[in-house]
Amino acid sequence: MTEQTISIDTGLKKIPVSVDGNNTLVLEFNSNDLLFVEKLHAIYFEAKEKAKELQALDAVKPETDENGVMVEFGETKAQIEEINQWFREKIDGLFSDGISQKLFGDMVYSSPSVYVQLIEGLFSVVGPARQQKIEKYTKRKK
Repeated sequence: MTEQTISIDTGLKKIPVSVDGNNTLVLEFNSNDLLFVEKLHAIYFEAKEKAKELQALDAVKPETDENGVMVEFGETKAQIEEINQWFREKIDGLFSDGISQKLFGDMVYSSPSVYVQLIEGLFSVVGPARQQKIEKYTKRKK
């Protein structure tokens, strides 16, 4: 007698992430998990504001000494670090502590582009999956 198996598709996605051409890790998330999708949406809208702040700070040109070497630019640097930390905490909150470290290392980015690339990449996976689910229940019968 053969054993029967019930297959359940919960929506688990395993997405390899490549950083600078190197396969760094595989992100796992469930595109059907409304809490995940809700957190991702919240991060996306907050991130747009943080990205604007970071871009404005990036436009601030630090002082240089007589040799053209950048000198400490204190408050601006602290603000850039704070925004980087915000992005990292949000990304870790979506997945698990330490993911942002594995993805981005110890770098402090003056541009939000690396974080935005990740968030937009997640949307490219979650968006179509969510749309299919919505259409399943909103299609009109002819």
